[in-house]
Amino acid sequence: MRWKIRLLLFMLVFGAFAGTSAHAGARAHDFYFHPPQDFFFAPYIGAGLGAFNLSTNDDSDNVFGGYGVIGADLHRYFGLEVRVGTAADGAARGFTKVRMDWFVSYLAKFQLPATEYLRFYAVVGGTTLRSSLTRTSGVKVTDTKTGFTAGGGLDYRLLDNLLLAGEWTQYANKYDGFVKRGLDVWGATGLLKLEF
Repeated sequence: MRWKIRLLLFMLVFGAFAGTSAHAGARAHDFYFHPPQDFFFAPYIGAGLGAFNLSTNDDSDNVFGGYGVIGADLHRYFGLEVRVGTAADGAARGFTKVRMDWFVSYLAKFQLPATEYLRFYAVVGGTTLRSSLTRTSGVKVTDTKTGFTAGGGLDYRLLDNLLLAGEWTQYANKYDGFVKRGLDVWGATGLLKLEF
């Protein structure tokens, strides 16, 4: 019986010590660690998956898509990010297929910590997007355009260097109804980010 009590006490003491150490390590990565006047370089990579809405104004379709992310936090309230991605085929009235072949986004990220482990953010920048639309006549029209991008979301720190995020972003407003080419695109996605 005594050895069980000793084992329980040892586990409690060791668990308390390990928990304190883990929390101390996490503080080096929490969202408040850097003073607001300090600039720094904290790179990360990640991947996002979710729903993308492909719209021709008259009709739209929600499809599955994803992207890779490379970025860096440069300040408690500011960072930069590049995304490269694509999405599955969709359909819309007047077209047998609408597709976002690829996109590249270059974004400024404005972030506001809410707690040590949670922060809100907004992304603003541009996206170059290549789309292809196949009309019911069988004619395929491709288009590459660059437009304004904006969105917002939140980051949650799962581990010292691992973040889970959720966001909504308007990537493009580039459908031209006169010549029937281009797409309006927004995405609602979840992301995993690994910091270095």
